[in-house]
Amino acid sequence: MYLDQDWQRFFLPTLEAAGIAVSLVGRDVEPGLMTPDLHPAAPRLETAMARHLPAELTHVAAYTHILLDRQPDIVHLWLDEVNIKAGLAAALTGVSRIVLSMRSVNPTHFVFYQPYMKAGYQVLLERPQVLALNNSQVGAEDYAAWLGLAPAKITVVRNGVDFDQIVPASSQGGRGQLYRAAHGIPADAFVMGGVMRFSEEKRPLLWLEAAELVASRYPDAHFLLVGDGVQRTLVEARIARSALANRMHLVGHESKPYDSIAAMNVLFLSSVFEGSPNVLIEAQALGVPVVSTPAGGAIEALDDGRTGWIARSGRAHEAADRIIELATHPAQAAQAGHLAPDFVRTRFGMQRMIDETAAAYGGVPSRRADSMRDQRRD
Repeated sequence: MYLDQDWQRFFLPTLEAAGIAVSLVGRDVEPGLMTPDLHPAAPRLETAMARHLPAELTHVAAYTHILLDRQPDIVHLWLDEVNIKAGLAAALTGVSRIVLSMRSVNPTHFVFYQPYMKAGYQVLLERPQVLALNNSQVGAEDYAAWLGLAPAKITVVRNGVDFDQIVPASSQGGRGQLYRAAHGIPADAFVMGGVMRFSEEKRPLLWLEAAELVASRYPDAHFLLVGDGVQRTLVEARIARSALANRMHLVGHESKPYDSIAAMNVLFLSSVFEGSPNVLIEAQALGVPVVSTPAGGAIEALDDGRTGWIARSGRAHEAADRIIELATHPAQAAQAGHLAPDFVRTRFGMQRMIDETAAAYGGVPSRRADSMRDQRRD
């Protein structure tokens, strides 16, 4: 894994600022760094794994190497590939608590799905020290059905957001207006916005279809789409042959997404699948009403009919109807924007997430402390 571009670093600067050491598997951690006197069996284990594991699971040996060297008491993993590969390594090396974070619906819905994933999860979840988390009830139920588990086997811990970093648009001192001015958006225009990765599961073309319907009925509306990705060429081609061209603002990747959201009157999420879509949470925290397709945990990320609206059919025309309703009834939009910040602060508070995560870790004894006690006895 390589993070050579700033936009690929995501939360890495936050970890570094907190003094948390970060290593990149395959680049920072090499076999020669293993302490041989601490782990005399490690070379034999790695050699055996390299010889017998299928090619798609060879990273298990690299994770095993790291875990043998560092001897963590808890390993907390995110996303399917890492959950399984590092989870197997953690089980092999005797980690006391292994937490697998499933961040969306099950991987068969996505192009990165690999056949080993189902068997990997089933093997791991048979072990008593392994706990599965999901950040939405919809996601937990979807994984459980796929794996043949009771839904209660997967614990729901909703995302936590640092709301201290998000100031409602009404209190931002004109940041949204400054953003509009920087991108040629009229100060008094109604703006339909979106923030997404341009990929198949996010459905940017559906977003554009809804925008075209809004544009045909509301000639003064403008459209702000933030993001980039593999479907950018398709997005640009669709815009070029539509009536949106003169009112469409395609700004690419945005390093200050809160400023862009503050410039919107409504944010539309067009995804087919989501775990717990942070962009819906962040928009509501900024006081911006949201409209969304019924994309997994999106249903749980808003208070339908009060802070946002779900287009239950998942079709562009239903989303466009709701967006036009907000454009033509500003008092309704203002009421949603007023209620939204308190709703998301209650459901997605950071301390709540920390407390629930700590509870998932449980009272795990320290392997290092046990080892030191054993050495003193000897």
